[in-house]
Amino acid sequence: MSEKAHDTSVRRRRLLVALDRAEDAQLLLDAAADMAARMHAELTGLFIEDMDLLGLGDNPLIRMVSAHATATRSIATHEIERVLRREVAAARAALERVANARHIHASFEVRRDRLTSALQELEEPDLILVRRGPRNVHH
Repeated sequence: MSEKAHDTSVRRRRLLVALDRAEDAQLLLDAAADMAARMHAELTGLFIEDMDLLGLGDNPLIRMVSAHATATRSIATHEIERVLRREVAAARAALERVANARHIHASFEVRRDRLTSALQELEEPDLILVRRGPRNVHH
């Protein structure tokens, strides 16, 4: 028997999908889950809490404008964090739903960083899927 036949530490294939709560993000998640099922791979969901977005909180120059209020107001960092916690919970639930429906193993990770930095720091997955933003949004 060869040495490979005795090796029980075969690395599991891993497909990573960057999650967000955009309207079409579910399409990417469904495609990623289908692909992971075909590859017999683990599906890893990655949610990035954007450092630049969090940096807007408590900045006196950043103001929130509402059609229902007559005055503008600042945005506190804790308000942004509260919204992000809801977004994280929704993204985790969506990942669990697609993984359960396809009977695949899934994991979920949250990082507070910028997308490119977070992707560079990851253990190398076999495939990374990210959603392309709208053409009128500059990243």
